[in-house]
Amino acid sequence: VFFFLMLRRPPRSTLFPYTTLFRSAGMMIYDGINWSIMPESPGGYSFDVVAPDDIWVGSSYGDLYHYNGSTWTNMDLGTSGDIVDIQMESSSSGWAISELGGLFYYNGFGWSLQRGGSEVKNSVRAVAVIN
Repeated sequence: VFFFLMLRRPPRSTLFPYTTLFRSAGMMIYDGINWSIMPESPGGYSFDVVAPDDIWVGSSYGDLYHYNGSTWTNMDLGTSGDIVDIQMESSSSGWAISELGGLFYYNGFGWSLQRGGSEVKNSVRAVAVIN
């Protein structure tokens, strides 16, 4: 049994400029005994885990990362909005939402903007998938 935890970057603050010292972020994994930071893992706003070697992280400026068990790959969604939620049905099907209103679908080969995505701008913050 593995547990995953997302470490989120704190916002920058003019009141507390030292928060920039703590801007590291990423994924942590619990193996049943210890917590450890996954090497090279990106920080983000949302994540979903299909398997220990199939992890998705939605991050800022439209960055969406996929972990295949050894490396992280940045998937281009073509949006500048933060990816606020991601839900994977399986390794070959999933959904992601951009804060700018984009609703994206993954078909196992790539991500595509779904029709009507611009009509939900700033309205949708989460997506759930029931299979």
